[in-house]
Amino acid sequence: MRFYLYGGLILVVALIAAAVFLPTAFVMARVSSAEPAIQYSRASGSVWNGQVRSLRYGVQPLGNLSFEAKPMSLLTGQLAGSLRLSGRALNGRGTVKTSPGGSLVIEQLNLNGTTGQLISLIPEIRDLNGEFNLVLRNARFRKGECDEASGQVWTDILTRIEQGWGWAGPELEGSLSCENGNLLMRLNGETAGGEAVNVRLLAGMDASGEFEARITNALPETSRALTVLGFLAEGDNDLVYRHVLSAEGSE
Repeated sequence: MRFYLYGGLILVVALIAAAVFLPTAFVMARVSSAEPAIQYSRASGSVWNGQVRSLRYGVQPLGNLSFEAKPMSLLTGQLAGSLRLSGRALNGRGTVKTSPGGSLVIEQLNLNGTTGQLISLIPEIRDLNGEFNLVLRNARFRKGECDEASGQVWTDILTRIEQGWGWAGPELEGSLSCENGNLLMRLNGETAGGEAVNVRLLAGMDASGEFEARITNALPETSRALTVLGFLAEGDNDLVYRHVLSAEGSE
């Protein structure tokens, strides 16, 4: 009996040791299979200490990724590990795992970046170069669609309008969720003059989607400033800006 116990223990240790030295290319093949929108130029190292160069999600360049797997997860039919992302568009860290059913699960992902590097936004918005922070507490993606998501998002992009357009916008914050397979961000804020700002961003996994910003109780000086930026008057005192995000990026 003791022989079988020792034999089983040796087998488990051997499996874990083999898993530690699995190539990162194997890991990325599994991840790309679970989520085809994820592409990259080169994967090197092992799951113990691997790197992925020029990572992209749809049309959006993300940067370089460092990945460290949890070998024990392979024994349960999953592949899980921690990741760190560094690039011009995004910097952050979190955990990721794939499931036997083909889902990609991301947990406690904290990302920081600037809108100037988000190519799906129109140039006028990108050029404001606002900062943003996104905390994805939990998200599940399957076959290129968002099944479930929760988290928070913040940006100061509207505060950058004042210098060029003469309107002091507020910082915006809100929540993350899924809607019809897309990732949905809802943000809101209020100016010192009592203007309410509501932003809705619906983004598909191929970086296509819809963007809408609405300002209610807009002051006359706000209307004069923001109509130049592309906002349209709607109703009595509302200003609305709508834009369709293209999977090929904005020109």
